Amino acid sequence: MRGDTALELAAEDGATPRFLLVRLGMTGQLTVTPHEAPIEPHTHVFMALDDGREELRFRDARRFGRLRSLTQAELEKVLGALGPDAQKVTEPQFLAAMRGRKGALKSWLMNQNLVAGLGNIYADEALFEARIHPLSQPGRVSGDKAHQLYKAVRKVLEAV
Repeated sequence: MRGDTALELAAEDGATPRFLLVRLGMTGQLTVTPHEAPIEPHTHVFMALDDGREELRFRDARRFGRLRSLTQAELEKVLGALGPDAQKVTEPQFLAAMRGRKGALKSWLMNQNLVAGLGNIYADEALFEARIHPLSQPGRVSGDKAHQLYKAVRKVLEAV
């Protein structure tokens, strides 16, 4: 699992369903593990599964990941604030999101409200691939360079 994912939690006796929003960060991992399995270092959360024999475990050595329980409305609000997924964004959407933007291009790439799914390393690799300085302003990048950046983002994400 990469990026943000929401898991629907079972609701009992007509209770309002809740969702678990998972943000893995750089080193976070979710694993389904037998209950009696040894606990690996940096395991911070244990959630028993229905049968009690297995559990969902969350490990995160660097502690950048997050888990959050949300209602449907809260989840829709969080997800609705995200920009298009970087793996699915079209070139016209990507270029339109760059238009008129100031600030550092690297920061723009990592702003999840504009294009979701790019972190520090992916942004660095895409900028290097496109041969664009990270401090360039998105709104001042030429059309050719913006096209190269879009292609570089796609290439970096396809390599994952």
